[in-house]
Amino acid sequence: MKIIVALVVGLALYTIMRVLNRMRQQSIQNIWIGGFLKALPIIEFSSWTGFIFWIIAEFFYDQVYYVYLLVVLIGVLVVLLAWFLGRDYIAGTIIKAQNVYKVGQPVTIENQHGTIKKIGNLHLTIRTDRGDDAHIPYSSLTNKTIIQERSNDISVQVMRLELPDSLSADEWVRKIRKTLVINPYVFSGSDSVITITPKESGFLAEVHASTLNDEHALHVEKQLARLSGN
Repeated sequence: MKIIVALVVGLALYTIMRVLNRMRQQSIQNIWIGGFLKALPIIEFSSWTGFIFWIIAEFFYDQVYYVYLLVVLIGVLVVLLAWFLGRDYIAGTIIKAQNVYKVGQPVTIENQHGTIKKIGNLHLTIRTDRGDDAHIPYSSLTNKTIIQERSNDISVQVMRLELPDSLSADEWVRKIRKTLVINPYVFSGSDSVITITPKESGFLAEVHASTLNDEHALHVEKQLARLSGN
């Protein structure tokens, strides 16, 4: 009976993971579902680990060598985890030493196209054209990586917005510049130009910022509009 239960649970777990992995390859609009699927490799690893521990407990709990089995299994898991993390860390160290990638650089890696948001210790974080973040492990980077030419992709966008007089012109400039610096859609390799013109009630701001395309410029403009409460 235990064998049948174990087979049913194992088959069910395998089927669920196959379905979730297929969903992960598709574009998911829901933020919560998309976030869950991004963490699927960790969830799958944890699920199979728990399943193996459960199998050992079910079939070998009464055996004198049960403790030794657990010790061996834990040792194997530690080795696998160290290898999984170590390969990305070592590959990342080599890639960062070559100075191939820069934050704000437009890039196409596998089927992901966008700009580099963060160069981490284990993976690259790319802000895609859809506006979400894709984490690319360094160990998965291959010769298929394509770096887009900056001169062809980066363009200066002009954005105008009305601002209240709750802050001075200098304070608005600093606030806008800070917003642009932390915005992943703004190309960090260029300096933005901000001009503040006084009006009868408030200010008119003209912002020149470099983005990858018009869609990214629209995201930047929406974020700037929130500063004025619009």
